[in-house]
Amino acid sequence: MRDKILKMMAGIKESQTLTPEQLKELSICAMKYAGAFIMLIIAGITIYVASTDDKALTEGFFKYMMFLIIPIIIGSALVLPIFSQKMNATTIAMNVFILFVFILAIYGFYQTKNPESVLYMKYFLYGTTFFGLIVGLAIVYKFVMRYMYNSRGWVAAVFQFVFFIPCLLVDLIEYIKQELKIAPNTTYILFALEFCIVAAYLLIPRLISATPASTTNVLLANPVFLNTETQIADYKTLAIENVDESPFLKEYQYRRNFSVSFWAYQNAFSASTPITIFRIGNNSVKNGKPRIQYANGKYEFFLTSLATAPHFAIELPIQKWNHFAISYNDNIVNIFVNGNLEKTHKLGVSEVVKYNVADVISVGSDQAKNNVGAICNVRYYKTPIRKYDVIKEYNLLMYKNPPV
Repeated sequence: MRDKILKMMAGIKESQTLTPEQLKELSICAMKYAGAFIMLIIAGITIYVASTDDKALTEGFFKYMMFLIIPIIIGSALVLPIFSQKMNATTIAMNVFILFVFILAIYGFYQTKNPESVLYMKYFLYGTTFFGLIVGLAIVYKFVMRYMYNSRGWVAAVFQFVFFIPCLLVDLIEYIKQELKIAPNTTYILFALEFCIVAAYLLIPRLISATPASTTNVLLANPVFLNTETQIADYKTLAIENVDESPFLKEYQYRRNFSVSFWAYQNAFSASTPITIFRIGNNSVKNGKPRIQYANGKYEFFLTSLATAPHFAIELPIQKWNHFAISYNDNIVNIFVNGNLEKTHKLGVSEVVKYNVADVISVGSDQAKNNVGAICNVRYYKTPIRKYDVIKEYNLLMYKNPPV
């Protein structure tokens, strides 16, 4: 029975007699493919179980990785000739590169992990399970390929139906192998350059968008609607001292050189009362330090809480995320809109802003009844923001919706 199966696998006629060397070689080959197929089944079962476990990417991550990676390594070692070849510098470099990309991908996922990405990973595991099934059938196809070619009738029809997609996968891999053999060195250089460009597109924005946590506070990340007033910080953010470590200080020193930035989205509405978008100040005082509001199709900026506060207005398109940044540097105030320096104002002696424990940072207004818009990515900088940083933040997020 064993000889018959081995002959069928090798496409040898039953009447032909196998030598002991041929029998041994075919037996080893059959055991390798059977072992690889078993390892693939274990990996597939692991992926399916992980896709149904909500803790697969947190508490059970390393457990599932062990049951996934080890069978894949064993199966690959059984059937891939690369593991039986002499290791050289190129092979080592490729393996190190693959390991580096794998570790980088895991690190990137855990740095940006959120409920949406976990759900996406769950469906990705479903897709991986299906692909693993196709690869498993492709291994079986390679195992019984010669027998399939010699089959006739309904047996051949069943084989062709079951192994149609795996057969296409095998043909694709063989085609790629042949193309790589005849591809000139220029092709590999172009592939390397393309990879570097894609990596730079994905990684460089993250690197240059990183701002020191010691000088920047993200007061509000995700969007909130502007038809409700939301307090996002208090005087502790404005104070120079660490208030939490100095709870018995009665008078605090407040920062005069600072910046704020945010993204705002405005819907079309008609109302006689202006809608506050962003505000630093005391609730008992009408204006702010600064205060940005929307009225009559224009964004209005009030730079101090004085009744005669310096006022500046600009008209921008509605139903679009617009970026705002306001920088206070001693008595100089710079207003940036969508990366452009729109206004520079020099405060008089009586106009220089002063803060106290009653000041809070808030967004939105309770006076708005309808959905008038939203605000997101509100940042407070402990130093005056540079034009370069404003342009950088605007360019990195201008095409995102929301820009976070």
